[in-house]
Amino acid sequence: MAEVDQSSEAAQRETLVSAMQRDGRAALDAVEHATREVVVDGPANVSRAAELLCFSAVLAHHHLCALTDGLDVSRADYDRAYRDYRRSERQFLDLASKTLADN
Repeated sequence: MAEVDQSSEAAQRETLVSAMQRDGRAALDAVEHATREVVVDGPANVSRAAELLCFSAVLAHHHLCALTDGLDVSRADYDRAYRDYRRSERQFLDLASKTLADN
């Protein structure tokens, strides 16, 4: 989003946001795929963390798709959802690493 914020031209911001939306869909697919097995077969606490990670990724992508030029009024919603996603990602990775180390 930093590149979007640095652009002074609306058309360029829209192009950058469109590319982020497209790339974001591929990243969301990867998160969904990577967490699926953990949700089904992982220990309960890690499974819940994987579900939260997947949910927060979907929500962040939803808010990203609501943007047109990155300066929309919904930008704050996207920023918040993205921060929540990154926090969920860190929590999941830390918990999964600890669980693997303990076994």
